[in-house]
Amino acid sequence: GWLEVLKKERVLHNSSTCFGKNYLENEIEQEIKDYIELFPQKIKYYKSSNITQEAAKILEAGNIIGWFQGGSEFGPRSLGRRSILSDPRRKDVRNIINSKVKFREDFRPFAPSVLKEDAAIYFKMNEMESPYMIMVFDIKDEWKNELKSVVHENNTSRVQTVTPDWNKKYYELLLAFKNITGISVLLNTSFNKKGMPIVETPKDAIYFFVECFIRFSYFWENA
Repeated sequence: GWLEVLKKERVLHNSSTCFGKNYLENEIEQEIKDYIELFPQKIKYYKSSNITQEAAKILEAGNIIGWFQGGSEFGPRSLGRRSILSDPRRKDVRNIINSKVKFREDFRPFAPSVLKEDAAIYFKMNEMESPYMIMVFDIKDEWKNELKSVVHENNTSRVQTVTPDWNKKYYELLLAFKNITGISVLLNTSFNKKGMPIVETPKDAIYFFVECFIRFSYFWENA
């Protein structure tokens, strides 16, 4: 219709799948306050001066976090806007997330997010991009045990490559984690549990956060 009926020029899409609503900082803060009013002492909140650096340190310490950023993704994957994240080197983390966070079968695998420029260090993918976490690659032998929580039984991983132009804040988190640990990979799974849609609103995220084993959840206004 745009091209043939209206005779308009083709407009190239920027490849982003993040079509969800952006929630402002004051909206998020009000949802937190409303929850605290109903359930005092269940959660604490504060504003961080360097959220990516702080989150990277918490992940390196072995914690599981909820990551809520900007407009949500359209499609079957959480790609760093509505994600549950953890350190992929932690050997028991897959069982913990399946049993205490997502409440699903223990055999269900998880996927890695990796800096695009470092992807070929860990996976047999050369210079290929995989921004939507829908392509599967073999993991290199030397990383099979180190990154076991994001490796399937057949030694493959469903990789998401991350670039700063696609998701600047999530890229900065991966970079901060790399600076601390030397590893530019995070376990990334959708911010929901079995039988539940991926969280959309701040309220969704807060209520799920207090139901499960996540210890830290991060929110901020859209930059």
